[in-house]
Amino acid sequence: MLDDPTIHQAVQFAVATEDMAEQTYSALAKKFLEDIALCATFSRLAEDEKRHRANFQAILDSLPADDDVWTDDERYRYLSAMSRSAFFTGEEGLTAALDSIRSVDDALAHALEFEKATLGYYVALQDVLGQQEPLSAIIEAEKQHIIALMNGIAARQ
Repeated sequence: MLDDPTIHQAVQFAVATEDMAEQTYSALAKKFLEDIALCATFSRLAEDEKRHRANFQAILDSLPADDDVWTDDERYRYLSAMSRSAFFTGEEGLTAALDSIRSVDDALAHALEFEKATLGYYVALQDVLGQQEPLSAIIEAEKQHIIALMNGIAARQ
């Protein structure tokens, strides 16, 4: 969760989020090895998150030092609000909840809610940073993650 983030902190938060997602999806792939389709989905998500982390790191590295300022602009308030998802911190966080995930349905539902939270944060981040190809591509990939997870949920109903 970010209170009054600078641009650098906001992008660092995205880098950390992608690290957390990669670790979690890798763990879920191992946890559900017996379900080949689910394991493949979580493995693909983990690889995607690894690439997203590298893209966010490149964005972070390209930011000028004088861009590291907080402003009262409403876009920053929105960004701060979007960082307040329980998936990003605390006992409900993505990695913290791994032990409580017992079933395929739990794993898919948890991953779907996380992807929705990250999509919201990244859209808010784009509002602050402006249109950038790496970030636009990540946003589109997050949408595809949501579709893949929804397909997994639909296949089990």
